[in-house]
Amino acid sequence: MATLSKANMVTGNTITAADVTQLVDAFTAGGGYLVSISGSITGSATSASYASTSTSASYSVTSSFALNAGTPTTLADQYHERLGSSVSQTTFEFIAGAVQLGSYSGSSDAFPVLAGKTLNINAFITTTVHTDLGASAIITNIDGGGRISFTGSGGSGADVVTFTGIVTP
Repeated sequence: MATLSKANMVTGNTITAADVTQLVDAFTAGGGYLVSISGSITGSATSASYASTSTSASYSVTSSFALNAGTPTTLADQYHERLGSSVSQTTFEFIAGAVQLGSYSGSSDAFPVLAGKTLNINAFITTTVHTDLGASAIITNIDGGGRISFTGSGGSGADVVTFTGIVTP
């Protein structure tokens, strides 16, 4: 990329067509110029294809590329009711997985977000059995490391249990 230069644009010099052409090329995508802007820009734009750094944006309809958008891990402004207390606003984290039961029991891998949580107080998890009619599974425990223990009944004893859950602070 070429860099725009204002070296010839000083008092007493003649501004040439080349000085103006490089500006027009830079702002109309006609040349390979790197345009660097500091401060703020006001107005409107119909599209922007690349922005490497932006400290703020108050409104955007679409964006084709974000270099550092990050990955959200929680949803804000959600509400829940704890047993024995009123509805409160909080953030949720989600978990999901599947476990193959063996002899009617099984456990998940450790979910760090579940460490120290209590079932139906700050961890709300549901199960579904995906094999036999009449088979069921319940969650019997969340251990200190965040592993979920399941117990099944009916079915083959080796049923697949899927689970989804919401975890609150």
